[in-house]
Amino acid sequence: MDDLVEFLIARINDDNHAYAYVAGTLGGEALLDSHLPMLDLIEQLANDYKP
Repeated sequence: MDDLVEFLIARINDDNHAYAYVAGTLGGEALLDSHLPMLDLIEQLANDYKP
C-alpha cells in the first residue's frame, strides 16, 4: 500500500506543476474549473495515511 500512496503523491505533484504552468501562462482564472481542489484533498489523505 505504501507504494500506491507514494505513486499517488508523485502524480499529484506532477499535476500541480502543470497547473502552476497554466496559471502562469494563461492566468489564474484558467484554473477556476479545474480539479485542483480535489487533488489537494487526495494529497492530504495520502500524506495522512499511516499503515
